[in-house]
Amino acid sequence: MGTSGLTPGTLIDGARMYAASADAVNDRYPNALHVLSHLLGMSIKLALKAYLLNNGATERELRRMGHDLRLLLLRAESHGLRNTGSRRFRLGVLGANYMDRLFAYPAEGNLTAIIPVRLREVAGELIKEVFGHIKGRGALAECQSEPGLAQLSEYPEDLDASAWALAAASSQCRGRGSLR
Repeated sequence: MGTSGLTPGTLIDGARMYAASADAVNDRYPNALHVLSHLLGMSIKLALKAYLLNNGATERELRRMGHDLRLLLLRAESHGLRNTGSRRFRLGVLGANYMDRLFAYPAEGNLTAIIPVRLREVAGELIKEVFGHIKGRGALAECQSEPGLAQLSEYPEDLDASAWALAAASSQCRGRGSLR
Protein backbone atom coordinates (compact mmCIF):
# COMPACT_ATOMS: atom_id res chain seq x y z
CA MET A 1 0.00 0.00 0.00
CA GLY A 2 2.97 2.32 0.04
CA THR A 3 4.13 4.73 2.70
CA SER A 4 1.64 7.53 2.08
CA GLY A 5 -0.87 6.29 4.66
CA LEU A 6 -3.44 5.64 1.95
CA THR A 7 -5.60 2.71 3.00
CA PRO A 8 -9.00 1.37 1.98
CA GLY A 9 -10.30 2.77 5.28
CA THR A 10 -8.99 6.30 4.67
CA LEU A 11 -10.39 6.27 1.14
CA ILE A 12 -13.89 5.12 2.17
CA ASP A 13 -13.87 7.68 4.98
CA GLY A 14 -12.96 10.32 2.39
CA ALA A 15 -15.84 9.13 0.20
CA ARG A 16 -18.19 9.54 3.16
CA MET A 17 -16.86 13.04 3.86
CA TYR A 18 -17.49 14.18 0.29
CA ALA A 19 -21.01 12.70 0.32
CA ALA A 20 -21.76 14.40 3.66
CA SER A 21 -20.38 17.66 2.25
CA ALA A 22 -22.67 17.34 -0.77
CA ASP A 23 -25.60 16.87 1.61
CA ALA A 24 -24.63 20.07 3.46
CA VAL A 25 -24.26 22.05 0.23
CA ASN A 26 -27.56 20.69 -1.05
CA ASP A 27 -29.33 21.93 2.08
CA ARG A 28 -28.25 25.49 1.30
CA TYR A 29 -27.81 25.49 -2.51
CA PRO A 30 -29.86 22.66 -4.04
CA ASN A 31 -29.38 24.06 -7.56
CA ALA A 32 -25.57 24.15 -7.37
CA LEU A 33 -25.19 21.52 -10.09
CA HIS A 34 -21.44 21.92 -10.64
CA VAL A 35 -20.52 21.87 -6.96
CA LEU A 36 -22.79 18.95 -6.10
CA SER A 37 -21.64 16.97 -9.14
CA HIS A 38 -18.00 17.60 -8.24
CA LEU A 39 -18.45 16.59 -4.60
CA LEU A 40 -20.43 13.47 -5.50
CA GLY A 41 -17.95 12.59 -8.26
CA MET A 42 -15.13 12.75 -5.69
CA SER A 43 -17.16 10.61 -3.30
CA ILE A 44 -17.78 8.00 -5.99
CA LYS A 45 -14.15 8.02 -7.13
CA LEU A 46 -12.85 7.53 -3.58
CA ALA A 47 -15.32 4.71 -2.88
CA LEU A 48 -14.25 2.90 -6.04
CA LYS A 49 -10.57 3.39 -5.26
CA ALA A 50 -11.14 2.13 -1.70
CA TYR A 51 -12.69 -1.01 -3.11
CA LEU A 52 -9.85 -1.52 -5.56
CA LEU A 53 -7.12 -0.89 -2.97
CA ASN A 54 -8.84 -3.36 -0.67
CA ASN A 55 -8.80 -5.90 -3.50
CA GLY A 56 -5.11 -5.71 -4.27
CA ALA A 57 -4.65 -2.65 -6.49
CA THR A 58 -1.56 -0.59 -5.78
CA GLU A 59 -1.43 3.15 -5.18
CA ARG A 60 0.44 3.47 -8.43
CA GLU A 61 -2.35 1.69 -10.33
CA LEU A 62 -4.96 3.91 -8.68
CA ARG A 63 -3.04 7.04 -9.64
CA ARG A 64 -2.76 5.82 -13.25
CA MET A 65 -6.54 5.39 -13.41
CA GLY A 66 -6.84 8.98 -12.23
CA HIS A 67 -10.30 10.53 -12.57
CA ASP A 68 -11.67 7.95 -15.02
CA LEU A 69 -14.84 6.87 -13.20
CA ARG A 70 -15.81 4.48 -15.97
CA LEU A 71 -12.48 2.65 -15.80
CA LEU A 72 -12.59 2.57 -12.00
CA LEU A 73 -16.10 1.12 -12.06
CA LEU A 74 -15.24 -1.53 -14.65
CA ARG A 75 -12.12 -2.53 -12.74
CA ALA A 76 -14.06 -2.71 -9.45
CA GLU A 77 -16.75 -4.83 -11.11
CA SER A 78 -14.05 -7.19 -12.39
CA HIS A 79 -13.08 -7.66 -8.72
CA GLY A 80 -16.62 -8.47 -7.60
CA LEU A 81 -18.36 -5.12 -7.10
CA ARG A 82 -22.04 -5.49 -7.93
CA ASN A 83 -22.83 -4.54 -11.54
CA THR A 84 -25.95 -2.47 -12.15
CA GLY A 85 -26.93 -0.99 -15.49
CA SER A 86 -28.21 2.15 -13.80
CA ARG A 87 -24.90 2.72 -12.03
CA ARG A 88 -22.97 2.19 -15.25
CA PHE A 89 -25.16 4.63 -17.15
CA ARG A 90 -25.01 7.34 -14.49
CA LEU A 91 -21.25 7.05 -14.07
CA GLY A 92 -20.81 7.01 -17.83
CA VAL A 93 -22.50 10.40 -18.11
CA LEU A 94 -20.87 11.82 -14.97
CA GLY A 95 -17.49 10.36 -15.85
CA ALA A 96 -17.02 12.22 -19.13
CA ASN A 97 -17.52 15.60 -17.46
CA TYR A 98 -15.70 14.59 -14.29
CA MET A 99 -12.60 13.35 -16.10
CA ASP A 100 -12.41 16.62 -18.02
CA ARG A 101 -12.76 18.46 -14.67
CA LEU A 102 -15.75 20.45 -16.00
CA PHE A 103 -17.40 20.60 -12.58
CA ALA A 104 -14.29 21.97 -10.90
CA TYR A 105 -13.63 24.44 -13.72
CA PRO A 106 -17.04 25.30 -15.16
CA ALA A 107 -17.27 26.87 -18.57
CA GLU A 108 -20.19 28.29 -20.48
CA GLY A 109 -21.86 25.92 -22.88
CA ASN A 110 -24.18 22.95 -22.98
CA LEU A 111 -23.62 20.21 -20.45
CA THR A 112 -25.15 16.76 -20.36
CA ALA A 113 -25.40 15.87 -16.70
CA ILE A 114 -27.10 13.55 -14.24
CA ILE A 115 -29.08 15.45 -11.61
CA PRO A 116 -27.52 15.37 -8.14
CA VAL A 117 -30.31 13.30 -6.55
CA ARG A 118 -29.39 10.40 -8.87
CA LEU A 119 -25.66 10.87 -8.25
CA ARG A 120 -26.29 10.87 -4.51
CA GLU A 121 -28.13 7.56 -4.90
CA VAL A 122 -25.13 6.04 -6.68
CA ALA A 123 -22.69 7.49 -4.14
CA GLY A 124 -24.82 6.13 -1.29
CA GLU A 125 -25.05 2.66 -2.81
CA LEU A 126 -21.31 2.51 -3.47
CA ILE A 127 -20.31 3.86 -0.08
CA LYS A 128 -22.50 1.35 1.74
CA GLU A 129 -21.36 -1.57 -0.41
CA VAL A 130 -17.68 -0.69 -0.12
CA PHE A 131 -17.87 0.26 3.58
CA GLY A 132 -19.47 -3.11 4.33
CA HIS A 133 -16.85 -4.89 2.23
CA ILE A 134 -13.95 -3.13 3.99
CA LYS A 135 -15.19 -2.72 7.56
CA GLY A 136 -17.75 -5.52 7.74
CA ARG A 137 -21.53 -5.78 7.76
CA GLY A 138 -21.65 -5.27 11.53
CA ALA A 139 -19.87 -1.93 11.29
CA LEU A 140 -22.16 -0.94 8.41
CA ALA A 141 -25.26 -1.74 10.47
CA GLU A 142 -23.85 0.14 13.47
CA CYS A 143 -22.90 3.24 11.45
CA GLN A 144 -25.72 3.34 8.88
CA SER A 145 -27.19 6.61 10.22
CA GLU A 146 -23.83 8.43 10.22
CA PRO A 147 -23.04 11.26 7.76
CA GLY A 148 -21.95 10.00 4.37
CA LEU A 149 -23.47 6.57 4.89
CA ALA A 150 -26.89 8.08 5.48
CA GLN A 151 -28.23 10.65 3.05
CA LEU A 152 -28.95 13.58 5.36
CA SER A 153 -30.45 15.95 2.82
CA GLU A 154 -33.53 15.97 0.61
CA TYR A 155 -32.32 16.42 -2.98
CA PRO A 156 -34.78 17.90 -5.47
CA GLU A 157 -36.07 15.63 -8.22
CA ASP A 158 -35.79 18.53 -10.66
CA LEU A 159 -33.29 21.32 -10.76
CA ASP A 160 -32.69 24.72 -12.28
CA ALA A 161 -28.92 25.00 -12.40
CA SER A 162 -29.17 28.66 -13.38
CA ALA A 163 -30.94 29.38 -10.08
CA TRP A 164 -28.13 28.31 -7.76
CA ALA A 165 -27.64 31.82 -6.41
CA LEU A 166 -31.25 32.97 -6.14
CA ALA A 167 -30.39 34.71 -2.89
CA ALA A 168 -28.14 37.11 -4.82
CA ALA A 169 -29.43 40.69 -4.90
CA SER A 170 -29.54 40.86 -8.70
CA SER A 171 -28.74 38.88 -11.80
CA GLN A 172 -25.42 40.76 -11.94
CA CYS A 173 -24.35 39.05 -8.73
CA ARG A 174 -24.93 35.48 -9.87
CA GLY A 175 -21.76 33.66 -10.71
CA ARG A 176 -19.49 36.32 -9.23
CA GLY A 177 -19.04 34.88 -5.79
CA SER A 178 -22.12 36.31 -4.06
CA LEU A 179 -23.43 33.47 -1.94
CA ARG A 180 -25.69 35.24 0.52
